[in-house]
Amino acid sequence: MSTFQNQKAVVPQLGVVSTSATSATTQDCLGFSRVIVDAIHNVASNTSASAKWTSLVLQHGATTDVSNFTAIANMTGTTEATATTAQFVLGEHNDTVVGSITRFFVDLTGKERILRVLRQASASYHSTATTFQLFRGGSSPDSDSERGVVSSVAG
Repeated sequence: MSTFQNQKAVVPQLGVVSTSATSATTQDCLGFSRVIVDAIHNVASNTSASAKWTSLVLQHGATTDVSNFTAIANMTGTTEATATTAQFVLGEHNDTVVGSITRFFVDLTGKERILRVLRQASASYHSTATTFQLFRGGSSPDSDSERGVVSSVAG
């Protein structure tokens, strides 16, 4: 039996990453014990052009001050040429219809309350979005706005 209690969805505004620049999205996770973070990358411009991130890091911190964040162990993505054993290699895609998703599954135990997704995209592939699916909250949201959705239906 599945349950839809104690969950919250957050979809921050669509972001843009300039070539050779970084962009970040933060989310307060206070009161939740698990989160799924999706870093969404726009489609490739053609089937022979690999759209990709050049770096993607999931960080945590006690406040939203940029200097406060530290990378979460094993959640730093980079290119194959620069990857260390503590990093993962970012995927590439050539799909001109569907964007790509890099998904992080995070146990928030022992993490600070604010998560930050820091990203950089290669030339011509810079439209991004990030979603946060927060689970196991202390109390169940009573309204759609508290759940982070426009409307919800259960059956």
